[in-house]
Amino acid sequence: MTSPEPTDGQLLMNCRRGDPRSFGLLIERYQDRIYNTALGMLGSPEDAADVAQEVFIKAWRSLAGFRGDSSFLTWVTRITYNTVISHRRKGGIQTQSLWIEDDDSREEKASDNPGVDPADESLSREAQQRVRAAIAALPDDARRLVVLRDIEGMEYEEIADVTGLPLGTVKSRLHRARMQLKETLEPYAAENA
Repeated sequence: MTSPEPTDGQLLMNCRRGDPRSFGLLIERYQDRIYNTALGMLGSPEDAADVAQEVFIKAWRSLAGFRGDSSFLTWVTRITYNTVISHRRKGGIQTQSLWIEDDDSREEKASDNPGVDPADESLSREAQQRVRAAIAALPDDARRLVVLRDIEGMEYEEIADVTGLPLGTVKSRLHRARMQLKETLEPYAAENA
């Protein structure tokens, strides 16, 4: 019988007692989410990996200041959000087209789904690429909000906590960003209707 997974709170308590292995477990638990959040905001796998690494270094150094007013994930997402903004201000990161798959990964996915019609898969892949390109074309602040809400699935209140924006501002900016996405994608949707 295996013991239950320790909660974030238990791991944080162990970290504060000087157990770096517990922080390693937190990293393992959330590294993919933080990387994907950074990737959605930046578009570059290399930059996202650099930001994710920096986020966990900052989190480790700031652990004593984490009061637990939010979840650990919300806290490190806030650090991610601020780190992305900081890198942008320094001019070190330029948004690229998001999540571009290479031919090898496409072929690997196709072979994993033998019952899928290649024409449908191609259309679906094209639609995904258009959506990703439309998200990448959004202004930085709008793109970050769309990534947090629509890709990462965060609640509006969590986004307000992460960004430091009032809840109403988060909702109105997300609405405007979604309207911009809709306008950008309408010609493609009309072509394929």
